[in-house]
Amino acid sequence: MQLKQIQWIRYAMNKLVFSLYILFAITCTKGTAQVIRGKVIETESNTAIPYVNIGIIHRGLGTVSNQNGEFDLDISNVSTDDSIKFSSIGYLSKQFVLRDFINQFSSLKLNEVSLTPHVIVLQEVTINSKGNKPLTFGHLPKSRFTKAGFTVNRLGHEIGTFFEREDSSLLILDSVQLNFVSCTYDSVFIRLNVYDVRGDEIKNILPENVFVHLARKKVLSKPIIDLTPYQLMIGKKYLISIELVKDLGELGLKFYASLKVDHNPTLYRATSHARWEKAIHQGKPIGISIIAFAH
Repeated sequence: MQLKQIQWIRYAMNKLVFSLYILFAITCTKGTAQVIRGKVIETESNTAIPYVNIGIIHRGLGTVSNQNGEFDLDISNVSTDDSIKFSSIGYLSKQFVLRDFINQFSSLKLNEVSLTPHVIVLQEVTINSKGNKPLTFGHLPKSRFTKAGFTVNRLGHEIGTFFEREDSSLLILDSVQLNFVSCTYDSVFIRLNVYDVRGDEIKNILPENVFVHLARKKVLSKPIIDLTPYQLMIGKKYLISIELVKDLGELGLKFYASLKVDHNPTLYRATSHARWEKAIHQGKPIGISIIAFAH
């Protein structure tokens, strides 16, 4: 065999090996990310449900469906023994073992998850002290140099104030004031949540979604959200939070905050259905400025 033929064969083999290596690398790269893509719809009407909380239970992994009910969720770093949960105010939640969910929807072109409407009937309440000044709970905005806010730009990320009253009698939650100190966005779109806290159970008591859509100027004017139409009855322990339901870009929304507080600490969770955690600064809890008004 001539020298030129040998050199050509070596070149061809090296090129084939290099091509196979590139193909293998691309396959592995694609295989490292396992993403669930789907859509959340209403059982009866088949219409899309926007801003549904979707997450791996008790893990910092989750998302929120967009305005068309569509979602993407990377499940590469979780076990198939974990559970995935879909929940939205006004609907019955759905929960799957991740392995079963993958098997159930793997043959479909589009993973459609249906939720059944669940109407929450408001309790009839009588406010005897309607003419009196509402009670005020929370941290006042005292310093422009102390700030706290979202730690990550991730859909479903929440931050809020935990309230614990000495009196266990029920009150009616009239309104909530959000005391932001800085905002780098032209406008924000967030969800307000109100939770009843009883032991380890933290339950959203709002009968419907409360979205807060504000221009930057309004954000910085200490907006008050009226909750009187919902007749929310709060007990001894409750939690008021705001949640990212749209991608706002780089973090740029912060509250006034008090450091090393002894009451009304800040709680946050990384994303939908993750565990709630206490915000800590140098070993002491932080209290952001969310104020609740109640009768």
